[in-house]
This record gives sequence, C-alpha cells and structure tokens, in this order.
Amino acid sequence: MSASLKLDLLLKDNVIEEIKTRIKKHHELYDNKVSSILWEEILHKSFKCNNLNSSWNMGGHSAGTDVKCEDVSISCKSGVIKGKKIKKLCISSYRTTSLKTIQEKLNYLDEKHEDVIFSLVHDGQKYRIFVLTQPKVSNLNWTETKGQWKAVDKENTWNEFKISKSMSDQFWMNLSMDHWNKWGIKIYDL
Repeated sequence: MSASLKLDLLLKDNVIEEIKTRIKKHHELYDNKVSSILWEEILHKSFKCNNLNSSWNMGGHSAGTDVKCEDVSISCKSGVIKGKKIKKLCISSYRTTSLKTIQEKLNYLDEKHEDVIFSLVHDGQKYRIFVLTQPKVSNLNWTETKGQWKAVDKENTWNEFKISKSMSDQFWMNLSMDHWNKWGIKIYDL
C-alpha cells in the first residue's frame, strides 16, 4: 500500500470522529488544553478503536516517532497559530545540541525521522489537526544572530525556520497558513 493510501486509511472519518470524542471527554473533566503526551495517547487509542495496527511508547524518546500505525511513523506535535497579517503554524521540533556545526544540524534536520507530523492545535475555541511532512531546510540561506540561526524560505510562502540556542538548539518551524494547498497539507477541524 502506498504512503498516501496509508495516510488516507489513518485519517478516515471514523478516526477523526474518535479523536473528537476523546477530546470532548477530556474537556468534560478538565479545563486545560490537551497536552503533548495526551495527544499521542488520544491518537493511538483512536487508531486502535478503528482496528488499525498502532503502537505507542508512552514517554518514549525515539527521534521522530511517537506513534506507529500501519507502518507509518508519526511524530505528534502540539502547535500554535501566530501572526496577525500572515497566520503561521508554529511547531517546535528536534533539539540539536549534540551536533556542533550548523551544517551538521541542518543535515540532521533533513534526514527522515518520521513519515508524517500530526500537529494538534488549539485555535480559539476549537482544535485542528494539521498533517504535514517536515520541509527540507539545509538548502536555505541560514544566518546566525545573537541567540539563534534563522532562515526564511521566500520561494515557499515565506516560511520561517530557526534554531534557538537558548533552548537546547531546538528547531522551530513557522509555516504559512495561506498556502496549504500548495504543500498538499491536510487540515481537520475538530
């Protein structure tokens, strides 16, 4: 089965409905937003309830893979929507302190660590799931400033990327929400 067909299987209506149900139950009990670890569990259990072959290692720290379902490696991330004029999805990713040079960091970021990212975003009064693959970043023009390395991808809708030195050299993506169709990204409102 091709990767896109597997992804369609993982995101069928019954899975989305199960995710909605679990998030609703969470908010019947708690006022706080769904945390990262709960997002992993909700996704995993939603797959299992739909008879999909899913595995999850709670608290596991494998690079890139939080949930594996039907041989698709999924990185679960929380995200936020930022910006007034240009809305951007902001997602944090890998810490790269063990890599010494910027080129080593960029090469690592461009390696395939997961098949797909499922980002759960609390946007106002609702949740949305953004499904995407991590963009390649080593070919961008990176500049070093006082506390970070930064790059802007002007050809792909002004996406911004940074590696923040004060946060364990953590990689951040700020992805334009105006051009999802260009990327083939899927968005699910919950």
